[in-house]
Amino acid sequence: MRTPLLILLLASSAALAEQCDCQKIVGQCSGAIDFIKSYGSKPSFGAEIVVHSSEKVCSKVEYYVDGTPHQTLLVNRSQEPESLFGTRPITQKSVTYRSCQICANVDPNKGAAKNGDAKQPPANDFAGTWTGSGRNSFGFSQDMTVTVTPTGNNQYQISQVHIAGGTATHGNGSGAANGKVLSYPVDGGTINCSLTLISATSLVKKCSGWLTTNEATLTKQ
Repeated sequence: MRTPLLILLLASSAALAEQCDCQKIVGQCSGAIDFIKSYGSKPSFGAEIVVHSSEKVCSKVEYYVDGTPHQTLLVNRSQEPESLFGTRPITQKSVTYRSCQICANVDPNKGAAKNGDAKQPPANDFAGTWTGSGRNSFGFSQDMTVTVTPTGNNQYQISQVHIAGGTATHGNGSGAANGKVLSYPVDGGTINCSLTLISATSLVKKCSGWLTTNEATLTKQ
């Protein structure tokens, strides 16, 4: 019965996590294993090898050591020394090359750009007509319709209608978006409102002023 060998991986796991995604294989590369030396005596043996790849950014080289599968991940390098350890002698015949695969390269700048987009949505995210129901500070149910029109440079014109007990209350204002929040005053600034995006088709509307508050989740029509 063969005893599995232990392998010491020297590649930086932090760099790998940031730069390479080996769950996504995007191509094949040429690899090789150089056997450098073996050493040790009972009960501990070892060997030094160098793993090679033709790919210089992200690659995974697979090989067998006495029939046990191993792999080395190469990040921003085309070769990597490895130390092998086991309880039986490790010779050149013990190590057999299997394959070399190119992993997807993850661009950190791309991720940063996506995060930035999430904080600063395009102008038309707020644009449109939104409807829903909520309650005011007196506990009365209100049907709400808010129409948002972009005017440029993250600026918007807002028209809203609240209907409670068959009575409609109109309000108009203008404001600027800061990320996913659009703030605007109505009624000459006596009431301050905000729209907060929670998805592409829904937002939370809040208004507060003297003796009045209301909140509702609205859906884009």
